[in-house]
Amino acid sequence: MITFAVGLRFYIHRSEYTASEWLFRLTIIALFMLATLAATHVAFKPALRRSQHLQAAAILIDIALISVAYWLTGQYGSDVFLFYYLPIFASVEHLRGRGVAAVCLGVGLAMVVAVSFMDTIRGRPWTQFLALLPVVSLRWLFLLAIALSSALVFRSLSRGQAQLLTLLGALHAGAAAIPDVQALEETLESILSELTERLNFEFAAISLVDEYRNCVETVRGRNISPGWVMRAKHPLDGIDIQTYIVNTGETKVIAGWDDLLDKEIYERFEQWRLARVFAPIFSEDGHVVGMIEAGCTKEREHEVFTDAAVERVKQLGREKGEEIARTRPHVLLEVIANRAIELIGADSAVLHVYRRILPESLESEGQDWGELILAAGAGKATPEFVTFDQPSRAGRGRKAIQTGAPQWLDDANEFAAEYPGLHRRGVEALAVVPLKLGPDSEGLLGVHFWHPVSASLHVS
Repeated sequence: MITFAVGLRFYIHRSEYTASEWLFRLTIIALFMLATLAATHVAFKPALRRSQHLQAAAILIDIALISVAYWLTGQYGSDVFLFYYLPIFASVEHLRGRGVAAVCLGVGLAMVVAVSFMDTIRGRPWTQFLALLPVVSLRWLFLLAIALSSALVFRSLSRGQAQLLTLLGALHAGAAAIPDVQALEETLESILSELTERLNFEFAAISLVDEYRNCVETVRGRNISPGWVMRAKHPLDGIDIQTYIVNTGETKVIAGWDDLLDKEIYERFEQWRLARVFAPIFSEDGHVVGMIEAGCTKEREHEVFTDAAVERVKQLGREKGEEIARTRPHVLLEVIANRAIELIGADSAVLHVYRRILPESLESEGQDWGELILAAGAGKATPEFVTFDQPSRAGRGRKAIQTGAPQWLDDANEFAAEYPGLHRRGVEALAVVPLKLGPDSEGLLGVHFWHPVSASLHVS
């Protein structure tokens, strides 16, 4: 708007300017256009719009540009002074009390400076200039009254809009995670297909690490029993071929028995007949996030287990690792937990998803949580904290599931008495939200507010 006003005035009065004045004013207009482009860029970048420092800089630039435009008119009575409304309005929207006061005073000072340098004023005696100050002051007060009153009204609307935008952002982020679930399925299937169809392994399986549940478990298999897939789950601090691969990052070929194998699974599924290769899946930062297992009967070992085939298994673990790492189910749950923190300003959030136990009677309903199938945390909720903060059999989480309504506790004394473990860790209030996930599973979202001192000690 300022750029257009200055350009229009220059065009109307172009015959009044000398060559040097032409060049000067065209330079001013070019600078205004650059500022316009910069402002347009910021307007289309949400992350930039949220920066208070950037907003303060934009307000100062606005005041400077408006002052130049006001000065170029050469008339203290010009309506261009009305543009000062914009930075005052913006200061109420984006700055706090002291910032608003500084902008309001700065606008008044800028108006006085602009008027004092106008050609029609500059040659007059100081007494005549001082006589203009009441006129300028009245214009300034008029701007303050209009800008502040309208900005205060619209500020409440803007807060509601900001909350709506945050909510929409959370929904979009949650929706964005849905394609990642499909991407993981496609990645795992592509690995299994290559192993069994191109490399001629008779069967294959993929296991993934879950730091929140402190385990590594088989999640997908090709040409193996579903029971085998379901039973291949071991704690990360245990002794098993899965944990050995995860902890060492080595590739291992085993034919028949080995002390690292799970004996119950080995005997139940007659693995004594098999030769297998176990290779780690590496994320981009070098962490092992899973394991590839492929094999055949021992009679075909020399035919299938060529150096090229084993090397390709290892290569798949490196090529597909980062894609698998960022789309693991608990990593996607972290997105939801993080959005919960952003929405309500909490310090941490945890998610627990259980496979439901169907009750035999109404009296027993809801007493046990069943198998924990997914967990995640965000903010100050580390994997260790998520493991510690498991819902009890008959606590607020169970009540939330039964009633379908959130439960919370924000009284500091009651919280310390009811949750001494969490209180010792720095938490001072919590809320629990039930998650409806279908007939076979149920979940809880817990959000925590930490004591400021304890929270800072926890971070350090």
